[in-house]
Amino acid sequence: MSKSIHIIPSAEIDVSKWNDCIDKNNNGLIYSSFEYLNFLADNWHGLIIGDYESVMALPWRKKWGIRYIYTPPFMQQLGLVGNTAIDPSIILNELQQFCKYITYNFNFDNQYINNSFSTHTNLIIPLSQSAGEIKQQYAKSLERNLQKAINSGLKIVEGEYQRSLQWYKQYQGDKIPHVKDVDYQQLLQLMAYLQQKGQLICNDALNKQGEIIATNVYIKDAKRIYHLLPSSTKEGKKLAAMHYLIDNEITKNAGSNYVFDFEGSDIKGVQQFYLQFGAIPQPYFRLHQNNLPFWLKLIKK
Repeated sequence: MSKSIHIIPSAEIDVSKWNDCIDKNNNGLIYSSFEYLNFLADNWHGLIIGDYESVMALPWRKKWGIRYIYTPPFMQQLGLVGNTAIDPSIILNELQQFCKYITYNFNFDNQYINNSFSTHTNLIIPLSQSAGEIKQQYAKSLERNLQKAINSGLKIVEGEYQRSLQWYKQYQGDKIPHVKDVDYQQLLQLMAYLQQKGQLICNDALNKQGEIIATNVYIKDAKRIYHLLPSSTKEGKKLAAMHYLIDNEITKNAGSNYVFDFEGSDIKGVQQFYLQFGAIPQPYFRLHQNNLPFWLKLIKK
């Protein structure tokens, strides 16, 4: 007997059942939690299989009166969460019926759904080993940089996420011009919520003079620690402050059931930086489809 499939507005979703599906499945990342979606997506519907045995968040916007699926900033992977055995063509057909224009990131476990996905980089470190065992995988260049940070007298202290977000806009904003002020404001509200829930970590690196030279924000669920907002000044880069901040967080959580999620990058230089830590690839997958009428094929977000 085939499972029922429904697509319903987020306001009609059973929040407890939705989040339970996200929590109990390995491919249920924080981005697919009900609250995360509510803070960062302009609008969204949920695709639900059976009695929330598998779920899939569908963020959407409208342009020229036409609804389209998009990937919100700070939401790396969504996709189908759960272990329901279902013909992938059924999922794709449901998406195409819902929206004719789709740019959507499926999670690392969804490769089977479509053979024309483009593949994108994420990097992770399982933290189940001891700190010493994890550090055995560090590159020699990373070890040298960590020693530089130690010799420079860097100190790590608890930071303020509001300031860290401002730093991120200042030092990284020109690299992500598609992220608008409203997106940062939504993220700020999400971080305030996560801090109240004990799911936000913010650390600053200080130089000998007590000045902040790098800052990092991590968010976490029961499975992962996500490397969200790294920022560094020129001095911070020179003194390897970001190396030091990341190593500190990995060391603190070594021997746990967490996975450290770098949130990856398709930029080679960023990849190489993360690979120094012994990170391993765990790619995710993007679907781009334009099934609009021919006279609307050039629609842009």
